[in-house]
Amino acid sequence: MPQPWRNTPCVIITLMLTTILGMGQGQASERFHYPARVEPSSPLEIDAALDHNMAEPLLKAFTEKHPNIDLTYTNYNTFEVFNRAQQSHSSKTAADVLISSAMPWQMQLANAGYAQPIDTPNARQWPQWAQWRRELFAFTFEPVVMVYRQDLSQQMPPPRSHDQLLTALNSPQTQLKGQVITYDPHVSAFGLMLGMHDARFSPQFWALANALSQARFQEGGTTNEMIQKIIEGQARLGYNLLGSYAIQAAKQHPELIVQVPEDYALVVTRLALQPRNAPHPKAGRLFIDFLLSDQGQSLMATQTPLFALKHSIQGPWTAQSLKSKAGTALHPIPIDTGLLTILDPLKRRTFLRRWDQTRTDSK
Repeated sequence: MPQPWRNTPCVIITLMLTTILGMGQGQASERFHYPARVEPSSPLEIDAALDHNMAEPLLKAFTEKHPNIDLTYTNYNTFEVFNRAQQSHSSKTAADVLISSAMPWQMQLANAGYAQPIDTPNARQWPQWAQWRRELFAFTFEPVVMVYRQDLSQQMPPPRSHDQLLTALNSPQTQLKGQVITYDPHVSAFGLMLGMHDARFSPQFWALANALSQARFQEGGTTNEMIQKIIEGQARLGYNLLGSYAIQAAKQHPELIVQVPEDYALVVTRLALQPRNAPHPKAGRLFIDFLLSDQGQSLMATQTPLFALKHSIQGPWTAQSLKSKAGTALHPIPIDTGLLTILDPLKRRTFLRRWDQTRTDSK
């Protein structure tokens, strides 16, 4: 039965205001520079939808292993990683590595010919289910969770499953009115992916969406933004949040409880690829190979809750340890071209229209 969790050489940090194409909303990105310590140096540009505090142990270890690499790491919104990759496909401004948890958008890039295969020792040995044509590589195993404030248990039994959340929201005595927060699928590619997978997986999803609307739920663009609102008391429960970020926050905030849903829990795998026109392909291959290596996976398993995917790795945050807690409740999202159905314009419009309708019906 799933149980809740309780509790640099970086010299340049630049905030940039970028625009999410087609979304009409600004997104602040962060740029971090790890200068080479040995000449001649080789540049390495990484565009990622992965917070720097989660990636930092990997970046530091990689640059220590390869002191001739001059690494620049930029953290973007998931939509921005995708949009920048499309813009740079026919130019010399491509990054050397793209990392994102928005799995359908990474698959779309690879399927459209934007990625090149990686042929390194670790890539050749990587599990078939965790890669696609040696162009896309899953390197994490991150559950989708609920997060609630510990003081919620003083007013009601905290929900431990989607069914229990639905029952709690529909109760006339609910303590969750205006207190639940989840992704805005109009803003977050990751949130849209989760919502559409939920709708396909659970026959009760739209009943839950209606109950959330009746309870005047809040919407956010990132897991960290939503967790901050829970910490500040602006919300008391987060639905469909990324478990790695939630567990990281709970380590510093014991008032947060992270619950893997007992009935079913989606699992996302963060995907890395190298653009076909990467300006520094050798450095990019080295970094992706590092993510798949025992050293890189061990860092994920011990220093940051990204949940290492490799079966042989030991530590508190591995796919195996998660499976031992949650068992058959885990449902990893497959890495195949079925992901592309989520990007079908008609299916997306239909989902978003129905999502918006639940908000209208609740007014």
